[in-house]
Amino acid sequence: MSGTKNKKMTVAGIELRSAALSATRRGWPVVPGTFLGTDRRWHGRDNASRLCPISDTWQDSPITDPDQAYEIWSEHPYGVLLDPAPRPARATGSPSCAAALRYRHTAR
Repeated sequence: MSGTKNKKMTVAGIELRSAALSATRRGWPVVPGTFLGTDRRWHGRDNASRLCPISDTWQDSPITDPDQAYEIWSEHPYGVLLDPAPRPARATGSPSCAAALRYRHTAR
């Protein structure tokens, strides 16, 4: 993966990036979500008070490329939201496994 940043990532951040990569490799589109910081406030979107997409236009640009997911989730420990759109034919794995990819929003 290109462009690896020299930024120290938390265990939670690494787990979230791994979940985003796992989903995109299965063909499941993902959307970056807000995340709880160590200050116990939501980050990634102005005035966020809960887990939600970081952009109002998330429907227009879900992430399906693992390289792009790697870059985005290397910047911040964004929540991993699965796009509820129909899955492409190449998608593998059970959609019921989607719950396992949900973001753990406890700050470490």
